[in-house]
Amino acid sequence: MLLDVQDQEIVDKLPRLSELHEAYGVQVNSIPVSELFDLYERTGFLYPDKAARLTPHIEQVRENWRRMLRGGESLLYVLTAGDEERGRASLAVWRTTLNGWMSQHLVSESNPYASRAVMLDGSAASILKGVAESHQNWFRPENRFPTRVFGTMVETIGESHSSVKRHAYFSLSRRMRLPSAGGIRTVPYNSSHKQALCAIAAGARGNIYVAAEELKGDVEFEVGASVFVAPATYGWPTGATERSRSEQPSYIAVPWA
Repeated sequence: MLLDVQDQEIVDKLPRLSELHEAYGVQVNSIPVSELFDLYERTGFLYPDKAARLTPHIEQVRENWRRMLRGGESLLYVLTAGDEERGRASLAVWRTTLNGWMSQHLVSESNPYASRAVMLDGSAASILKGVAESHQNWFRPENRFPTRVFGTMVETIGESHSSVKRHAYFSLSRRMRLPSAGGIRTVPYNSSHKQALCAIAAGARGNIYVAAEELKGDVEFEVGASVFVAPATYGWPTGATERSRSEQPSYIAVPWA
């Protein structure tokens, strides 16, 4: 059976949007931020190393969440299911680009039915609203559940519609200065870098990533990127002139604030 036919059959079986959350037993933005972060601590989501890095900034993080939640479901919304007796599950869904969303912070108090409910509800809502052109999530490969569910999606959906990449996460101070001796300099992104940005991103992470991050659109609006320009002796396009080599970047970093 063709994939688009299967997709339509799935959509036809979904509840109407007005009845969706009730059908899955899910509440939207019903849990205060303070209770949500208590849930993160109880479920071990804020494990010691992560908590140690967040603790000095935790009040600012909570306030940022509260401010984003004031926008209803336009920037961030939190799905919860279950109760105190059976255990709760929660999933945060936030906007990464104009048409891209990310499901993150899936936690559960040993209630797999509640976990299933928030995941299905979030996916169904995205389908029915029709506002998301891409959806992504991050998970640690040592976590067996997300690795089994999300890490195998390319085998199920195909590489033309999905991508699973392994990344390393680095935390750098915003006041950190890069060494100039290595020939690396940092310049603000502008539209003249777009072609190089897309080429490097596609080579490193594939076309799915370029489309999902909307790098061919208004990058300045989307991410406020900075560009790291490396020595001309490494990574430049074949046939680049001496002048173009001094202007085209070979490394690009897109910072997350």
